[in-house]
Amino acid sequence: MRLESRGGGVVGRQQHVSIFDEALESGGASGSIFLKEYVEQVLATLLGQVLAISHGLVASLDTSIRFASMMISCASK
Repeated sequence: MRLESRGGGVVGRQQHVSIFDEALESGGASGSIFLKEYVEQVLATLLGQVLAISHGLVASLDTSIRFASMMISCASK
């Protein structure tokens, strides 16, 4: 956080630093390793979210099929 003076008051301003800027500043092999680890973390997170969503959809579909099957069996009696 950087503090700036405006009109007698001090205002805090957040500095946003890109993850890629940090990697470029660290330079060389360590920068590329940093980017590789960052990309791996992002992909792992996305994969986990996709798996969780698909699991929820399958569970919902299973429940719908069971409900429909129960309704059909009740209607046929």
